[in-house]
Amino acid sequence: MLTLGCTLVVLGMSMLSLATAYWQVFLAQGICVGLGSGLLYVPALAFVSTLFPGSVRLWAIGCVNAGGGMGGIVYTFMLRDLQPHIGFGWAVRAIALVTLVLSVVALAILLPYRSKAPKPQQRRAIFDLKALREPSFLLFSIAMFFNYLAFYITPFYIPMYATEALHQSRSFAFACLVYMSITSIIGRTLPMLAAGRFGSLQVYTAATLGTIVALFSWTAVHNVAGFLGFALMYGIVSGVQVAAPSAAMSHPVLSPTINVIGTRMGMGWMFAGVGVLVGSPIAGALVNVTPGRVDFKPAQSFAGAVAAGALLCLIFPLIAVIKHDKKTA
Repeated sequence: MLTLGCTLVVLGMSMLSLATAYWQVFLAQGICVGLGSGLLYVPALAFVSTLFPGSVRLWAIGCVNAGGGMGGIVYTFMLRDLQPHIGFGWAVRAIALVTLVLSVVALAILLPYRSKAPKPQQRRAIFDLKALREPSFLLFSIAMFFNYLAFYITPFYIPMYATEALHQSRSFAFACLVYMSITSIIGRTLPMLAAGRFGSLQVYTAATLGTIVALFSWTAVHNVAGFLGFALMYGIVSGVQVAAPSAAMSHPVLSPTINVIGTRMGMGWMFAGVGVLVGSPIAGALVNVTPGRVDFKPAQSFAGAVAAGALLCLIFPLIAVIKHDKKTA
């Protein structure tokens, strides 16, 4: 899966550099790169989850997720700086080349390893219907859907908010995205150390609460200083939102055996993927709900409200995890 995922991502980026019509962009970036990214992300996290034990696993998951934040910084700078000089096509080809080189290095390191999980007696199911009959796992997955319904609204609309609401330059809007990516790396790594002490689901729940606070505080931002503070805060909590769910899903309450971790991670991230798919279009409709006027408050309030829904869904699995840990302590 990892090899196929790397191949699709590099192929999709290469085809994107040649695209001249919308449908070509959709096929190359939306379908090819999208499928490749899905085949890379969840299997990589599942691989790490079964390879490392205990608290080391949490740190390893955090480091894997930190790579996404680094990519958000490096690729953003590459496209911004290369496009004016060599054009969009060659800038994307340069990104595809970097991706290819890094993929070859990563696969050369990973493929010799074998998962420490016991080999299953029968073929693993891609989708485990029994998991959806477990209240803790079902509510956790719904919480991921709600969290990711709100997750990408901020990165999509930070540049527009900076230029439209605060009347700042495009370079300032770009800088805010970079700052958010930098603090996202912090959120993807350091809180995972706390997860080893307090528990991954506990950290994820705390990050969801922090997300609610950040999103509703965004509605009160009317100056540059406040906006930068919001971007930095959201970067941290969003980083935890990326790293903590996979670590939480390796808990016995959500994944009873190590052999089902990969399947259940895939199912949980499927719920999240649906949220990503519909969240930003809903926000776009809300931003333009008043004809002839851009109003960010409905989208901001929507994001905060669905994050609050995620927090409510996390209460039951959190209680179940705490009870389990007390029994096994």
